[in-house]
Parts: sequence; C-alpha cells; structure tokens
Amino acid sequence: MWAASEFAQGLAGFHKRNGKSLIKAAELIYGQMGRSFSAALGNTFRQAVAGIFSKARMNTHKMLEGHVKATVERCKSSSTQVLLAAQDTTFYNLTTHQALQGVGTLQGKLKGTLQHNVLTCDEQGVPLGLLYQHNWTRGGLNALDNESDKWLLGLQAVNEHLAGIDKRVVLVQDREADVFDFFRAERAPNVDLLVRVHQPRKVEVVASGVVLPLQQAAQALPVVGEMQVHIERNNRPVELTLKVSAGAVAVLPPKDLSPRKHTVKDLYLVVAREVAARDGQGRSVFDEQQAAEWLLLTSYPLAQGAIEQDQDTIEQAQGAIGQVSDALRVVGWYALRWRIERLHYVLKSGGLQVERLQFETIEVLFNAFAFYSIVAWRVLYLTYLARQDCQSPAQEHFDALELQLLKAHTLKASSKPAANKSADNNKPADNNPVTTLKQAVVTLGSLVNFQPTTKQPLPGVKLLAQALIKLHHMKEAILIWQNLSLQD
Repeated sequence: MWAASEFAQGLAGFHKRNGKSLIKAAELIYGQMGRSFSAALGNTFRQAVAGIFSKARMNTHKMLEGHVKATVERCKSSSTQVLLAAQDTTFYNLTTHQALQGVGTLQGKLKGTLQHNVLTCDEQGVPLGLLYQHNWTRGGLNALDNESDKWLLGLQAVNEHLAGIDKRVVLVQDREADVFDFFRAERAPNVDLLVRVHQPRKVEVVASGVVLPLQQAAQALPVVGEMQVHIERNNRPVELTLKVSAGAVAVLPPKDLSPRKHTVKDLYLVVAREVAARDGQGRSVFDEQQAAEWLLLTSYPLAQGAIEQDQDTIEQAQGAIGQVSDALRVVGWYALRWRIERLHYVLKSGGLQVERLQFETIEVLFNAFAFYSIVAWRVLYLTYLARQDCQSPAQEHFDALELQLLKAHTLKASSKPAANKSADNNKPADNNPVTTLKQAVVTLGSLVNFQPTTKQPLPGVKLLAQALIKLHHMKEAILIWQNLSLQD
C-alpha cells in the first residue's frame, strides 16, 4: 500500500493505530476521489478518522511528518542531479460554511483560508512530495505578521530538509515572490533561487557595467536560442515556443538601503518571450497581445564566459554552449512550476474537492487539508511518473487484485474489433497485457473511455481520478462477490 510509506515515519507520540487508520483512510479516499469524506470512509470509520484530525496534539506539521521524510528519501534517490522545489499559495473558498468556526476573510465578502506549499520534483517534472505546508486565516489561526514571509519560510524548509543531500536544489516561485529580502536570504550551499520578477527595480548588467531599470536590462541581454515548453493555460495543455535571452546581473537594493552594502551579486537574468503557442491538437493559439514574457532571476550559475553584449545573434551565441544550455534549462525549470498549480487543482476542482469538507473548527479542517494533500500528491505522482518512467513495474503501483482487473479489462477490449487503429501502438501487448506502469495507466484510462492518441498518449489528472474511482468500485464488487461465494 502506497500510503504506508507516507505515514510510517511520522506521527511521533501518537498511538500506532492512528497511523494505521490514516493509511487505510488515505487508500480509500485515493480510490474514491470526488466522493464525500463520509461516503468514502463510511460512518463509523469516518468518526474514527475525524477524531484523529481533532486531537489537540495534531497539526499540519505532525500530519505531514512522515510524508516529508519519505519525500526527502525520494529526493536523495532521484536519478537527476538537479531537483526543483516549487512554492506557491492557494486559497479555499469557504463562504458557504456558515457553521465553521474560525474562518477568515479572503477578499470583500469572500470567506476562506490560505495554504502555502513547497512541492519537490525531479528535473523531468515527476513530483516527489511536499516539503512544507502552512495553513492560515487572515487575522486568525496561524496568521503571518507579513504574508510575504511565506517565501522565507518555504526557503527555510528547503534549507532544513535538503541541505545535506548530494544534489543541487532550485527553489522556484512566481512573481509574488519578487521581494528584495528574499533574494538576499540565507541559503544552504546547494540551494539556488529562481524567481519570476516584475518590480521596476534597477539592476546592473555585468557585461557592460550599466545600471538599468529591469525592463530595459531585459531588452539589453543577448538572445541565446529558442525552446519549447509545455504548460497548463486555462487548465489546458499548451506548447509554447520561447525566445530566450540571458546575462549576469546584480540587483540594486531599494532607495533606503546603501547600494554599496546591500547590492545582491552573482545573479543571472534569463528572459523568455513567447513567439508561438499550440494547443493539444497542434493548432496555433498564439495571441500577441497576451503572449507570455518571463523575466527570471536566478542564483543558479550559468556557465563561465558570459556572452558579450555585441554578440547579438543566435549564431554567435552558440559559441557559449554551456551558457546557452544553462539558460534554456532555467526556463524549463520555471515551466515545471506548473506542477504545484496542478497539485492545487487536484485538491480543489480536479478530484478531491476539499472545499466541500465539513468540520466544526478551522483547526480540524487544517489537519484534514494536510492529510488530503498527501493523497493529492499521490495522484500527481502517478500521472507524471507514467510519462517519464513508463517501464516502471506495474506491481509497484497497483495491488494484485487491481492488476487482475486491469488485465481482464484489457483482454476483453482486445477481443473486440479495433475501433481506432491509430492508437494500437499505445495499447498494452495482448500476450502480457499490463506489466509496466504506462500500460497500467493506459488501461486504467480506458475504464472511463480514454483513447490514447499521438498528442495525448496518457490520461491527465482529472481522467485518472475518475478512472481510479471506477477501479475502486470494481474491486468492491469483486470483494463483495467473493464474500457472498464463501458464505454460500
């Protein structure tokens, strides 16, 4: 059972049966995404798990303790030498929860809570797990003196958990993290920052020694190449073609601080401008008026031998191969920041629908949020692992009965005339139908009528969630039938 590894090293000071109950609950909710807490667990077991959420000693840190330790182990054993840690904030709209005690204001009459997460991924974008989560209400429980402190707290968590591993860790965040104190915050030697910037601050372009406003500095950098990245735009996959510029810079402090003492050096500005965009069907969806422009500030060292200002063509830039490839890698890393947005999507509208959870106090709800976040990670992990490690053995991710059901479904489907010959190459081989993770996920998707194509060979997060529900119902039916057979 996957959930065992996420709770085995945690819950210090709690009775072992609490851990066993959470493992069982996680497995049940994972298999029944979209069903209510009560419907997924049943009335008696629901009360037992809610009692764990309600314990005075329980909090977000305790709930995630085992998962964080398992995440660190996955980071250590990752095959990539660079790890990404994306941090971002989401909010939960709880306006309709009239009986919930302790809920705060989000904006105007909108009531709810906020949650800040740090999600680690390998360089291929496979989510390895959460390192940090903070839940709070404005002016209430766990409220921050300054909400921009959440970026520093996320950095502290990365320093704490990943400083000792033999890998480079790049902490990625969006424009809200464009805070001067964040750039100069203490970092472990193996930790770098990657921030999308937008504030009209001044930076020095190292190659020329000229101090310019950010936007002018971005225009002054030499082009180093083009690349394609895949992101989610309006909850749909989009392939962007980006023109990339890069160069070393130093960031000057605000006017109330001395530039001589407080300028942050050893940074690099990487600029990615959208020049084309295509949707999942290959159709152009480029809109010049809304084209993306990412101004990325990073401490990750681009290769030595910076491209000079007069080398203003791509052909001349190719001589600095290290710098070119490093700049493009940085852009690719930023594109992977969308993984954390997908985590929030799974938690809310994409599967688990945690805004519907009904508990009496905000403290209990925060513990439930942390618990459900582990389940959301697992869905995301399976989705992207199947894309990157398609030969991973299926039995490492599905139990014996699940594999039997998937194999039976594949054999049944293979006995029918093929309706879509173009997808034959994506179907599991009939002689050994479900042996790899990719084969299992394709078969799983077929339970909800997913048809693999060249553009979309594997189901997305939402379809996978629906398929897991159906697989769970099939298991339930088999187990009920087996029990009835034994009684007969």
